[in-house]
Amino acid sequence: MKDVRVSSSSTINVRTNTYSVPSRLIGQHVDLRIGAEQITVTHHGHVIQTMPRLVGKKLAAINYRHIIDSLVRKPGAFANYRYREEMFPTSGFRMAAIRRFVRSLRSELSSER
Repeated sequence: MKDVRVSSSSTINVRTNTYSVPSRLIGQHVDLRIGAEQITVTHHGHVIQTMPRLVGKKLAAINYRHIIDSLVRKPGAFANYRYREEMFPTSGFRMAAIRRFVRSLRSELSSER
């Protein structure tokens, strides 16, 4: 297990990659269990989250749900948030979601006939 401090941007660094954690943990120390495929974050013995481990270097996995509370308190901070681009799905992600929706809609319509 590795002990790391949550940064003011609600992130932790694991080797060369950055991951977000809930903003209520800013300034706190969390423990990490680093596996081959996933990372488990605990705080005072309680599992906070388990997330897929990023493959590569200098990557970021940012979950907007982790920082929304702090952004509500300081809305101007978002303009300068270092990882704001990582919070939004890519166009490929959006297109895949639309294709899944269209397939499920077609399936529902054909089953109603």
